[in-house]
Amino acid sequence: MHRKLSQKRILLLCIVVICCVLCVLLYVTYTYKAPADTHLFDIAHLTIGSDKNVFAVEVADTPQLRRHGLMHRTTLCKNCGMLFVFPRSDIHPFWMKDTALPLDIVWVNNGVIVEIVENATPFSESIIMPHHHANSVIELPAGSVARTGIHVGDSVHIKK
Repeated sequence: MHRKLSQKRILLLCIVVICCVLCVLLYVTYTYKAPADTHLFDIAHLTIGSDKNVFAVEVADTPQLRRHGLMHRTTLCKNCGMLFVFPRSDIHPFWMKDTALPLDIVWVNNGVIVEIVENATPFSESIIMPHHHANSVIELPAGSVARTGIHVGDSVHIKK
């Protein structure tokens, strides 16, 4: 009888442990938030100015994707970037809060570069206020504008 009682206690303990493990797994599953870098952006290819300036860019074309942008990224390849697409041409200010990478920011209106800010400071909360209306903005790794010779007036072609 003592042996049966001991076996029942062991079985009960196993059931309690399994229930606890399941509770922890359910909690983790329903409260886990994916890291910021795992947003699913569409990819497009931009040709800026000459045919040799081709960049693979993630497309931020919804308010949520535009708000997130390149925040919390720690790397960006030299020919990569992000394309922010806006529903209408307007003054679209940017800032670098929570952005760890220095960036070149390029404002584009109807396929033509209208303004450029080079080497925007990481983590800065200063507003970068453009002087021209744009319907899209491109963020590239700092130094891309100087390296490729991109300038105001260059055409931008997007291929999705």
